[in-house]
Amino acid sequence: MAMERLAVSVTCHTAQNGEATYWLGVVAFGKQADDLARHRKGDMVSVSGSLQLNQWKAQDGIQKEQPQVVADIVISARTARPGCRQSSEQEPPSAAPGWDSEGIYNQVSPRDDF
Repeated sequence: MAMERLAVSVTCHTAQNGEATYWLGVVAFGKQADDLARHRKGDMVSVSGSLQLNQWKAQDGIQKEQPQVVADIVISARTARPGCRQSSEQEPPSAAPGWDSEGIYNQVSPRDDF
């Protein structure tokens, strides 16, 4: 089992740069947990699974809730294509805006048709 919190960029009109970061909890089991555990800060990761809402009462008595994904599929950009160069924590990414260090375009407009 592996538990991580992934940073997700979301459009936010009140933010200074038009984007805000939302921290999403992810839980994975088995092989997917191994893949999630290999994830390093800054890696692009795709997660698919079931969304669940955790609810609890905090020590101060306030009811809290936090969504999390129970992952069925975890795909790292480092392992998505065979033969890709693996990223190194010492090497800063040198990709153009909108492209990751592996040459994969990573910006999707919310207005794109599906």
